[in-house]
Amino acid sequence: MSAGTYKRTKEHGKAISKAKKGKRTSINSEFKKGHKKNIGESHPMYGKKHSEETKMKMSEKKKGVIRINVTGEKHYNWKGGITCLRGQIYNSYKTKEWRTKIFQRDYYLCQECQMPSGYIEAHHIKEFYKILEDNNIKTLKDAQNCEELWDIDNGITLCDDCHNKTKKGRRS
Repeated sequence: MSAGTYKRTKEHGKAISKAKKGKRTSINSEFKKGHKKNIGESHPMYGKKHSEETKMKMSEKKKGVIRINVTGEKHYNWKGGITCLRGQIYNSYKTKEWRTKIFQRDYYLCQECQMPSGYIEAHHIKEFYKILEDNNIKTLKDAQNCEELWDIDNGITLCDDCHNKTKKGRRS
């Protein structure tokens, strides 16, 4: 049996979960290689005080008086509310739901290397663009009604490195 087809039992998954409780994992960014946790003396603001002007700006920003991050129509790059179909689908609730189901089924483990990685991705086995082409999907509503797009049997959990090795993975 290959590494990609191995299925864990629920009991095995629970045992792994119990063993990992309270342990540091690479999921927590403060434990990533080369990262220093910013607490105490290593924090850049340690021993410093904000100026009165800075305190005032922070207070006004919190109240909504100052708007630093401009979004929507007021953003310089606004193009009338257009978002490509791929972006609309990727940002939809249905995609988030599909990804969660894939991750839960695969116990949040990469199905290629079986390593619990800090960053995992749900990968369509049949390419995303082919599903859109084959089902003539032109709108978000078409995508939401397409059963093939949301079939969890067409998804697999991969870590970032393994996903990059796939034919249509990022940076390939």
